[in-house]
Amino acid sequence: MKLTPIPLIAFKLLKTKKTQVIATTAGVALGVAVFIFSSSCAREYDVIIFRFISVSILLVAGFGIFNILNMMIFEKMKDISIIKAIGFSDSDVRMIFMIQSMTIGIVGAIGGLLLGLLLSWIATLLPFDSDVADRIPMTFNGLYYILGLMFGMLTTALAGYLPSLKAARLNPVTILRG
Repeated sequence: MKLTPIPLIAFKLLKTKKTQVIATTAGVALGVAVFIFSSSCAREYDVIIFRFISVSILLVAGFGIFNILNMMIFEKMKDISIIKAIGFSDSDVRMIFMIQSMTIGIVGAIGGLLLGLLLSWIATLLPFDSDVADRIPMTFNGLYYILGLMFGMLTTALAGYLPSLKAARLNPVTILRG
């Protein structure tokens, strides 16, 4: 079976509403197939990729917080058993560790958002060699920052819940005995 190459001619049309008409007319006149790839289609793929990357980063941060709290519980087992022996309830111990995890999450999320905003702003100032724009286009929509903050706090709450349950379930008698 012999494969024959398909002739392809690429046109780059900037800011025109007649892309479909121009491409079809050129394709018929030249006898070639027409495939229209718009920049909005490329932007949709970019948005999907960037959302996947940002969710992955937040989940990795959640695992980091989970590991930090597990190690903190391991290091503070005697302290946890002493406060439980004094009379703190399981819910009190769970609340202490949830407050610690949420503090880590809020500080990390706000710091990350501010750093991301600063780096994005710096990126808009850098020259960008393109036919369409001379600067890297950025969207500074407040909704994205609020969603990032909320997702960061939700990830932190979920990552802190299991270690806080583990701390609340510790038996003070067995730990203090050795």
